[in-house]
Amino acid sequence: MMLRRYARLFGTTVPEASKASKVNKGVPSAKFTKTTKLDNRIEANLTKLSIALSNLPQRDPTQSSSASKAPPTSQQKPSRTESTFRLPDDLTSLTVGDTFDLLEYFMKPPYNHTLHPYYFSQVIKEAISILKDRPAVHLIKAPVNQNEKDKTASITVIGDLHGSLADLNSLLKTIGPPSANNMLLFNGDYVDRGLHSVEVLSVICCLLISSPDSVFLNRGNHEDSNVSKAYGFKEECDVKFLEWDECVSFFESLSVAHLIDNDFNGGAVVVHAGVGDWDGLSGVADLGKGPGSILKTGLLEDITWSDPDFEVSGIRRNETRGAGSFYGMDVVEKVLLDCGVKNFVRSHEPCYQGVDQVGLSEGMRFYTVFTSTDYPNFEGCNLAGVLKFSLSDDNPTILTWESPELIMTHSDLTSTRYDNDLTCMRSTLLSEIFLHKVQIHLELLKLSTDGRRVTIEQWKQCMVNVTGLEIDWIELSKFLTKRVQRVKMINNVPEIEETGFIDINHFLDHFEDGEGGGDEGDKLFIRGKMLYVLFKHLDADDSGGLTRSEFEIGVETLNEHLEYSEKFNLKDAEEIFDRLDKDKNGIVDLSEWNDIFK
Repeated sequence: MMLRRYARLFGTTVPEASKASKVNKGVPSAKFTKTTKLDNRIEANLTKLSIALSNLPQRDPTQSSSASKAPPTSQQKPSRTESTFRLPDDLTSLTVGDTFDLLEYFMKPPYNHTLHPYYFSQVIKEAISILKDRPAVHLIKAPVNQNEKDKTASITVIGDLHGSLADLNSLLKTIGPPSANNMLLFNGDYVDRGLHSVEVLSVICCLLISSPDSVFLNRGNHEDSNVSKAYGFKEECDVKFLEWDECVSFFESLSVAHLIDNDFNGGAVVVHAGVGDWDGLSGVADLGKGPGSILKTGLLEDITWSDPDFEVSGIRRNETRGAGSFYGMDVVEKVLLDCGVKNFVRSHEPCYQGVDQVGLSEGMRFYTVFTSTDYPNFEGCNLAGVLKFSLSDDNPTILTWESPELIMTHSDLTSTRYDNDLTCMRSTLLSEIFLHKVQIHLELLKLSTDGRRVTIEQWKQCMVNVTGLEIDWIELSKFLTKRVQRVKMINNVPEIEETGFIDINHFLDHFEDGEGGGDEGDKLFIRGKMLYVLFKHLDADDSGGLTRSEFEIGVETLNEHLEYSEKFNLKDAEEIFDRLDKDKNGIVDLSEWNDIFK
């Protein structure tokens, strides 16, 4: 995949940024650092795939074969006898109290309650009716009371939630309900990754409906039709019988930037991720809010995908994520000077302490705000944080909290989501093993006492040494390799006994040496998660199967966005399909597709 290369933005007339002084970052643990590094590798692969999939033919959702299988539909109001949470028929009468009652309903054990499809559809439509009239760049001013600005007013910027209902609950307990004096700005990435994206989005939209003058929403990179397919939100909507296409319309209605009036701690530019080829807020406004997918849209992609670079000036492409750009603090200072405010606020990246802040020149500051604890999905070890602006000349206030430590599951979704996340991590780790096969082999031989086997602890130490990833290798070994077993006779009855050893050659036999050749099935195996997501995209009608033509279109489309060395071999495309189609019925179902991982 080739992304456009960026030129230096503002030439030599822009003064160099002063050395950024980083504070409040703490010392990230090894687990946090390695988890973030691994997650970035996964994201880069999935972003490439999402960009490729944006070119696939789109089918009419009304022709979905699953439409008749999805009771209850969004058009059917729940019956009087149906047990569900009920919202007012007229959503314009929805109150903040109703919204908090809904959140309390979601939070009841066993944490598997969701909003009825009819009500969810009505909530999304009402939210769109409010958002569609808002500009792409939205100015937030201090409320005026009797011709004077209310000195008690505040606005809190909330970072990524990613389907973490527990963190949304903690957030609202910490800062209280929205009001004219307690405004909330959600800075994107409400969905994907977590198990409760639907519920998080439901509550946020109800907050917007009940307090339209006090709740503001930015668009994140996951509020995207292709990205939310790859990361699970569409699947969650399907499982809960909700209209995902309505959510895409909701994504399209979101603003992409907010400008906080400089009465609030000197004011702020608030975007989800960063900046690119910046031509002032007017230039952003001229672009509008963007289509369903904002990948490959230039500046809109930069605003929702980019990351800061504290060491290098200017702008360069972001190969770590596979989208957006890296931007220096000189670019940030230029943006702040153009807008006449002191603070630049973004989200997009997990922060070990919940909020990171960096001091710039002339009293300007740069913040990253992340509001999902132990990201992703309680697997990490970071705090959650928000940034609260008030009517004063001081710096905004940082509020943080630890994980609520709730084990939240969804009865219909947990096993599927866990399996998909596991496939994603497994395929990424397999890629790492593939790339370092020779080093792993040599390291294992050094650790082995007989040149054939190693203990599970020795295997773990080898994987840490070679890959640099300090993750739970022993747990992952169950899915990456098999341990040596032996048969033992007990009372003349053969029983299988675990030895606790791993056979070196058996472990590495699944991987070619990287010098070319090799079985095409192994190459597909390495791209496990990408192929799983590709299957779900191609199966747009939810039929559960891929035809030969669908498979070939998908491979060809994906190849258009991969580097030469990453491309699939198309010469034997029909043979590959035949190998997948084990029952020879001309359709590859998900079970046959998954068999390639074995």
